[in-house]
Amino acid sequence: MSEETIFREVDEEVRQEELKKLWDKYGVFVIAAAVVIVLAVAGMKGWKAWTKSRIEASGADFAQAMALADSGKIAQAEEKLKALASSGAGGYKALARIKAADLIVKDKVAQVAAFDAIARDTGIDETLRQMARIRAAYLRLDEADKGEMESRLKGLDDPLSPWRHTARELLGLHAWKRGEYEKAGKYFSQILADAATPRDIRVRAAQMRDLIAPHLSGKAASK
Repeated sequence: MSEETIFREVDEEVRQEELKKLWDKYGVFVIAAAVVIVLAVAGMKGWKAWTKSRIEASGADFAQAMALADSGKIAQAEEKLKALASSGAGGYKALARIKAADLIVKDKVAQVAAFDAIARDTGIDETLRQMARIRAAYLRLDEADKGEMESRLKGLDDPLSPWRHTARELLGLHAWKRGEYEKAGKYFSQILADAATPRDIRVRAAQMRDLIAPHLSGKAASK
């Protein structure tokens, strides 16, 4: 056996001895870390499965509530929506609040208050909060003054807002009701100039523009 081979074997024995010492000293921590990782992965999978099952259950409950409302069983629908709004999962919690507010048809003041509360809730998805703002503004269309309506719809009529079509229609109708025909015409013209405007809103905007045309000056009518 050569001297080089002897030294290599001795070196390997020394390294094995050092590794054994390290394992004796830190092995328990390595095992603990491995256990933590395994438990964390298992816990995450379990959490995802539990969350998915809750969302699916909330979806089923929401569908049942809609069916009850459609069949005229409002009290039962409201009860189920109230439960969902309290403990529902995913987006169904916010949707339940919105639908519950829709069902408050006998008390417009309470209905507006319900939508306003949703709009102020920063824990709800921004798109749904904006929907609540639109609904409240619609309900206040006949009573609101200029300042209130513009405040309620501020920013929703911006070119990049997904609610711009409805917001512009409401602002146009509100201006028309106050006799501000040129301002109303501006909003309806914006609706008609937007290629993304939904067909039903476009049709109504064209009808409104024709309706207010006799009240406009020649320059405003030609825009």
